[in-house]
Amino acid sequence: MKTGETSSARKGRITTLLGAVTCGILGFILVCNLIIIIQGTLDPEKPPSILGITPMVVLSGSMRGSQDGHIEAGDLIFVGRADPSAPEVGDVIAYMSGQTTVTHRITTIDTAENGDISFTTKGDANEVEDSDPVTEDQLIGIYRWRIPRVGDFALFLQQPLGMLLFIGIPLFAFVIYDILRRHHYAMLEQKKATEMETELARLRALAGHSDIAATDSDSSR
Repeated sequence: MKTGETSSARKGRITTLLGAVTCGILGFILVCNLIIIIQGTLDPEKPPSILGITPMVVLSGSMRGSQDGHIEAGDLIFVGRADPSAPEVGDVIAYMSGQTTVTHRITTIDTAENGDISFTTKGDANEVEDSDPVTEDQLIGIYRWRIPRVGDFALFLQQPLGMLLFIGIPLFAFVIYDILRRHHYAMLEQKKATEMETELARLRALAGHSDIAATDSDSSR
């Protein structure tokens, strides 16, 4: 019985830990989504960032290929904020071109007499370099890493329905499960306490009967 209770308690702790970790991850994703939505609403001309990292979904195939740092359409990429002096030739950078965000590779870096830096870029899959140089104020950051083929899903998560289905409902389900689990364990503890009190009362009654029997025996003598 003791071993069973220990195993049950261990399983309960593991389940609680896994649930808490899952809840934390979903909560973090929810907060990130809300930050992205709010920033995108307040400043629609610039992609939103979280702690210096800008997540973006790749819509074109201009960076497809096999070269190191290549990006495929549909990927979810992460761009880190960078000082204009940080990028080097061969780095992939993200920058604003009008109202469009472009992620291309640096082919040339030029420094003007006044110290201003500009970048000439090119998509890996394109035959020619981009016509306009990228100025410092256009730079968003340097491409860091990507998650292949999850861009569409990431966009869906930013929609109310996506947040409800994949974040809101799991969070709500975990909260309900945790409440029911705690109630179940409370009922078990209460049942054990009641059984213990009943057993103690029975033992006291038996002890009382034994004392009475002993007294009657002594009196008959």
